Amino acid sequence: MSARLSARGLVVRYGGLHALDGVDLDVAPGEIVGLVGGNGAGKTTLLGCLSGHVHPQEGRVLLDGVDISRWRADARAGSGVIRTFQDARLFGTMRAGDVLLLAGERAEHSGLLGSLCATPGWRRAERRRVASVRAIAARVGLEPFLDVAVAQLSTGVRHLLELACAVSLRASVLLLDEPSSGLASAELGPLEDVIRGLRADTAASIVMVEHDLALVARLADAVVVLEEGHVRVAGAAVVLPAPDGQTRS
Repeated sequence: MSARLSARGLVVRYGGLHALDGVDLDVAPGEIVGLVGGNGAGKTTLLGCLSGHVHPQEGRVLLDGVDISRWRADARAGSGVIRTFQDARLFGTMRAGDVLLLAGERAEHSGLLGSLCATPGWRRAERRRVASVRAIAARVGLEPFLDVAVAQLSTGVRHLLELACAVSLRASVLLLDEPSSGLASAELGPLEDVIRGLRADTAASIVMVEHDLALVARLADAVVVLEEGHVRVAGAAVVLPAPDGQTRS
């Protein structure tokens, strides 16, 4: 499931500072768009405007042509616009499998009465949820960690768990905030494979704020370069510096 996400003329001011100054963005269904730029460029502010965590003074956000600018973050999430965070905001004392079950409640809501009485309908739904959790865990490589408390997981595995939760929530648009943040170099390959797999399996549209330009170059269909709240360059042929100091497009 995928959706078209657009932004038109987004303006965010903090006092006299323009964090965003007339920003436009288009993400086609099933497309991966990388947002890059230096510190203070407006990347995280733009992601917040798309997710509903930041409300612009001007401009609109559209989901499949529907103006969602006034929708709260939870309403946007309910419509499939799911955001992740740099610090993987999960329940530290819960097991990874239980976190995934909780995320799956949106797709298969059990209901209070059914949960309390353990009705046949609730038991059938519970079996479906458990099967779904195991399938999603297998997809992202989380099966060995389902019984481990979130607080005991490495940074890389927590990022994978957050992505798995987004799949459980049936995201049509994934907004990824620095998914490689805090990861060791050995963890980047699995993360890249998971992001590619999620796009292939779910057809979700993906907007990715990322400081690792090599990762962006490998994953993104299009790149948007922000500078001081403005879009400086946008398109599929944006040239990004490679780690060896060369350039690639």
